[in-house]
Amino acid sequence: MSNLPVSAIIMAGGKGTRLLPLTKNLPKPLLKINQKPILSWIIELLWEHQITDISVSVSYLAESIVEFLQQDEQYDSIKILTEATPLDDIGILGITNPNFFENDSLLVINADLFTNINLSSFYHNFLKNGSDMAIATFIYKAVIPYGLISSENNQVIRIDEKPILEMEANGGIYLFKKELLHLIPNDKPYNAWQFINQLLNEKIYKLSVFLIEDLWIDIGSKESYERAEEAAKKLERECVE
Repeated sequence: MSNLPVSAIIMAGGKGTRLLPLTKNLPKPLLKINQKPILSWIIELLWEHQITDISVSVSYLAESIVEFLQQDEQYDSIKILTEATPLDDIGILGITNPNFFENDSLLVINADLFTNINLSSFYHNFLKNGSDMAIATFIYKAVIPYGLISSENNQVIRIDEKPILEMEANGGIYLFKKELLHLIPNDKPYNAWQFINQLLNEKIYKLSVFLIEDLWIDIGSKESYERAEEAAKKLERECVE
């Protein structure tokens, strides 16, 4: 199988404040899920889909992540992008020479995700749709703790008691053309949602979505961290069976 012509950037610079005290002395990407760091799960996902040009962007406790990667020879080919000052989600890309990346398509993934998204399908859909940027999404379910009233002309026509609303939400994984890098500011912090809005406001770029129908967990709380642990153990059991 040939390599997927995608350069991946793992955004691993966050402080992980929602997981304190676990992240006081350890960056969140190095927290372990079923005895393996989150960062390793993501790298192995990329390898599984034949993505070999991989960079890791670091900031908070950067030396810990760099040391982790340098201690294992299987990570020798992975490149490091260091934020001297925090630049939010994708600000580091605004100060990085485009030639640093080998391919014309860039995959950006947050380092606090536990997922088995089909990255090959994500990429092929990106090409099929002729997109300039694609956003991986998931279905977020929100329970409304009240009865919702529908009315017309002050007359009640329906009541839904504590409905569950389903919405498509940003999954923190993006594919876009390298030629768009020049749109990212090189002098200030910058978030992915700002980039998306900028492209939408330009009205000349095509943005598409790719719904993640597989496992996706944002490790942003102790509860979701525990869910990721259980999901990893389940995957391990399924592999054994």
